[in-house]
Amino acid sequence: MRNLYRIIQATILIVLFGTTFAIAQTTAQTAKELVQEGIKLHDEQKYDEAIAKYKEALKVEPDNLQADYELAYTLYSSDRMAEAIPYIEIIIKSPGASKYEAYEMLGNIYDLQGKPDEAIKAYNLGIAEKPDHARLRYNLGILYLRLKKYREAEDCAIRGVTLDAKHPGSQWLYATINAEQNKKMKAILGFSSFLLLEPSGDRAEAAFIRLQDLLTSGVTKKDEKNFNITLSASSLDAKDENSLSNMALQLSAANVIGKNLAPVEQLQELLKSAFELASEKQTDPRDGGFFKSGYIDYFAALAKTTNMPAFTRYVSFSAYKDENLKWFDDHKDALPAFQTWFNTNPRQF
Repeated sequence: MRNLYRIIQATILIVLFGTTFAIAQTTAQTAKELVQEGIKLHDEQKYDEAIAKYKEALKVEPDNLQADYELAYTLYSSDRMAEAIPYIEIIIKSPGASKYEAYEMLGNIYDLQGKPDEAIKAYNLGIAEKPDHARLRYNLGILYLRLKKYREAEDCAIRGVTLDAKHPGSQWLYATINAEQNKKMKAILGFSSFLLLEPSGDRAEAAFIRLQDLLTSGVTKKDEKNFNITLSASSLDAKDENSLSNMALQLSAANVIGKNLAPVEQLQELLKSAFELASEKQTDPRDGGFFKSGYIDYFAALAKTTNMPAFTRYVSFSAYKDENLKWFDDHKDALPAFQTWFNTNPRQF
């Protein structure tokens, strides 16, 4: 009897535990499904419906941190940022949770709310949580750029590029910071790097316009043989390496423009000339070799190859789409050859 009782008791326990496990499995799966439905609705920009799904998931499983995050993200995306913060704080306060994306969103919210100090703190907490996340440093760098804290912004860009050389935003940030400070050589190579990764789209169009301006600014054609070169006051400082570099770029641009080339051919010559000039430039010791190894050496090597026409067509795609498509169609080996060079010459940051 006692043995039979033990067997029956064990069986009941197995049934009970089995039932409990099955219920837990069903509950977790239901919450997961609700979150997935919410994500789909968010992607369709049906924000109110997505929010309802996430809240339903949290009723089923109150500790579902993914539901908290997705709910916060949808509230943030639908300009209900103040409502998003409590859900972000749940994630931040949860032991063992991955928090860096929550800190990133919180930083974005504070930035949009005009609270730069709070945003900087949030971004730095996220960086401390995940030091190898390039996008966090990009967002922090954008904020520093807007505050005109160029050294801090450039540090973020350099770290972002070092972490992920193929992150277009970090390359764009590095280029823009230097363009804002009239450091043309750095900006030209930076925008060339960005367009190499992101040759089309609104950001590419704006970047290409800025690249063209950097290559030709201060140089106007007076007639067939004469040019006007406008120098800024800082350009007259013979002791400043950046001033000398900017002046050399202008003189080189005048020489290229004087050849009366077609727009893309002129662009190719301007870029090649800039890359060659960069290889002769003394680098800023504060760069610690970053600019020389990752930009100067890379583009100087490219300028010596037969891939410059393909590179120029590729980075100017947004401006001369139809012409460049036809050129690539007429030169079918050019793009594969350039792709091979790109793949076999990784950036050395």
